[in-house]
Amino acid sequence: MLALASEPLLRGMDERVRQQACCVARLPGLVGPVCLMPDARWGDGLPVGVVAATDERLGGVVLASGAGVDMAGGARCLLTNLERAQVLEQRDALAHALADALTPTPSMGLGLAAMLRGGARWAVEQGWGYPEDLLRCEEHGHLDNADAEAVSEHAKRHQGDGLGVFGCGHRPTAMVSVAMVSLVWVAELFHPTVATQMGLRQGAVAVLILGGCGGLGREVASDYRQQMLEAAPQVQPSLACAPIGSALGQRYLAAVQAVINGGCANRQRLTHGVRDAFNRLWPDADLRVLYDLSYNTCLLEDHLVGHDSRRLVVHRNGAMRAYGPGHGTLPDPFGRTGQPLFVGGAMGHNAYVLAGLDGAEALAFSSASPGLVDGDAVVAATEQAGLAQRVARLEPLISIKG
Repeated sequence: MLALASEPLLRGMDERVRQQACCVARLPGLVGPVCLMPDARWGDGLPVGVVAATDERLGGVVLASGAGVDMAGGARCLLTNLERAQVLEQRDALAHALADALTPTPSMGLGLAAMLRGGARWAVEQGWGYPEDLLRCEEHGHLDNADAEAVSEHAKRHQGDGLGVFGCGHRPTAMVSVAMVSLVWVAELFHPTVATQMGLRQGAVAVLILGGCGGLGREVASDYRQQMLEAAPQVQPSLACAPIGSALGQRYLAAVQAVINGGCANRQRLTHGVRDAFNRLWPDADLRVLYDLSYNTCLLEDHLVGHDSRRLVVHRNGAMRAYGPGHGTLPDPFGRTGQPLFVGGAMGHNAYVLAGLDGAEALAFSSASPGLVDGDAVVAATEQAGLAQRVARLEPLISIKG
């Protein structure tokens, strides 16, 4: 077990976090240590804020709780051409415009399966954004191996056929939920060269979209936990799992990818709504995607273990990818800067843009924490551990929570 946290954060961790991490460390096929992120805390099965990798060739398994109960959350940052003073002059009007634009949207009969297969690409095809948006998304906004059929009919019936975009707290059957849309401004730059390459300007306004496909993800996690326990009843319920290469393990991975696609589609639809709200007040407003990423995932990835490239299943519960400069999957200009990461941003608190570092690969399979509990402390510990470096600090202007 490897805890990537500062002393104060370590002291604040519940003893149950260590106990859960020790249980995970005894799973078959584990590669490397179980990594605890700086804000790790007790969770359902796995700690929240944990990264664990397994190898099929070593008899590795996939965990039903490996992607968390709130599977496939995520974050997207939009950069604007507006300054803080401009937005402050219209703050009330903008808040009302956002509330109008970010409302649950019916799928117009287009169907849930197409969205789970196509992700953000599907949303763009419906007219909710531009193809260039997809260039700034992890995996271009969709995972090809997603299988809507791996999502149970029970989950689909429970969630319905609507694309619930915002304000879903009062609609428990809405398909997609989102946590928050937050307007922020770039208050401080730590690495001006990297910030410029990313398109960040001091004083400029940006938008953080935090959320995913929580309702559907919870149902998928529950369904597969039950199936895995039926297949292996001797396993501790909190560690329900299946061999990676088994039919059940493969269906679970395909279902997780479908839920991730759903979250990407939701953030893409939200992007369209945010742009619409801004353009009502500033017709020449330009909102471009900086980056879109998912956390709470369980994915097949290639990682360097020692001197060998290995195909692993990486479980990230309360964690996100943090690829460093030069990683082959990163689009321009992030191959030079490292992957953009968004940390913190709980209502009324600072958020940060970070850039992934090469050292994150060996430490934690290129992972970092989204830090929604205490962003300032988590960012400091993340940088100290060598997972990512601070690029910019973002201060809040307007927050709307769903």
